[in-house]
Amino acid sequence: MRCVAFAVLLSVSGCGAPGAAPEPPVPADSAPALVDVVTLQQTTREDGRPVVGTVRARHEVVVAARAVGQVQSVAVEEGQTVRVGQTLVTLDDRDLRAGVEAAGAGVRAAESAILAAEQ
Repeated sequence: MRCVAFAVLLSVSGCGAPGAAPEPPVPADSAPALVDVVTLQQTTREDGRPVVGTVRARHEVVVAARAVGQVQSVAVEEGQTVRVGQTLVTLDDRDLRAGVEAAGAGVRAAESAILAAEQ
């Protein structure tokens, strides 16, 4: 399974009006937002009618890797607060390094061919 590559795409689904403009990013040095926390409890309405609902996040966040690779380690846990620029996962970069070395070898071979052609 070494050849299997995973594209890392972590997403937290949320709700919002379709086509609504995304909110601007929060500066990394800003203070945390104050929130109200409410514990939900199952209860019966006084009129006896059942009501079904869904609790959803107010914002949607999509996190994607810049490169494809097998996940080597995950640095955060689900629900954990993260900062802008914080490493979330580490990918196995052996294939990328091999590609860089191969490209370097190709450059050196081309440079040698140019020198030989000039002489």
